[in-house]
Amino acid sequence: MADKNNLMTGSNTNDLDNARPISGLTAATCILKCLAKGYSQDQIVEGKFDGNRQLVSTWIAFLKDKHWVDEEKDTTPADNLKVTKKGKTWLKRFESVIRIN
Repeated sequence: MADKNNLMTGSNTNDLDNARPISGLTAATCILKCLAKGYSQDQIVEGKFDGNRQLVSTWIAFLKDKHWVDEEKDTTPADNLKVTKKGKTWLKRFESVIRIN
């Protein structure tokens, strides 16, 4: 399980800088990256998006539609989103163009 305090403070140099606003496709990438690190949707909502559950849900729907994230049925609802191989490939491409880690 990912450490919520680490996500919120941005003390890990591999997390996005909390000081700058997250918008557009960067928001989707942030969510994808957090899911790849094992953060739950609730941790992402509270730690990166100031409690804006609707915004996170919208981007997760986008990630599902692109097949970059899948829901696993046999896990708890808080931990059921997993990054697909296609999502990991896209994340690597994005990070190679825009340094986000």
